[in-house]
Amino acid sequence: MLNEDLAERIHRFWFGEIGKNGLCKPEVSARWFEKDETFDRLIESEFGAVLNSAGTDSASQMKATPRSVLSYIILTDQFPRNIHRERPESFAFDRLALTACREGMEKGLDTSLLPVERTFFYMPLMHSENFAIQKLSVEIYSSLASEFRRIPEIFENLSCSADYARRHFEIIERFGRYPHRNKILGRESTTGEIEFLKQPGSGF
Repeated sequence: MLNEDLAERIHRFWFGEIGKNGLCKPEVSARWFEKDETFDRLIESEFGAVLNSAGTDSASQMKATPRSVLSYIILTDQFPRNIHRERPESFAFDRLALTACREGMEKGLDTSLLPVERTFFYMPLMHSENFAIQKLSVEIYSSLASEFRRIPEIFENLSCSADYARRHFEIIERFGRYPHRNKILGRESTTGEIEFLKQPGSGF
């Protein structure tokens, strides 16, 4: 059963103890985007069953507060990419995550969160292959960085996220999709995409 206690457990697992500067400890943030089989299997053992229940009526119980919506987004956007790495199921919950993100933004639930929390709240926008949503992603991440331009440590971190948003947008603008997903999803790559995938960092 998904409930507020579980939402808090997801939050603690992903962020640890967030510092007064609104950022996470380096040892916590370092594991977010690294390919680590041990970490992937830990997420699966801790939250695999919960992920399988996402999208049911019980999942909607998490969509009540800013932090619970954030936890639901992490559950459906981040965890599948760890649990099902390099498999089609990695993207199976993206629709749920994007819906939670956009509905949460419409209600203003994102604005009360800490900077690092907001970067993950908006992540479904960056993961979308929809051009309009990608444009929104760039606007949101750029605006978030600007909010903290007077706090160098936070601004540097958020500027990095804004740069990634722009790089994602440029790929969607060029190809209309993420070429690095083609093999995973059984999509045939174009000649241009094949050449692009030879470049360092093309698969994020």
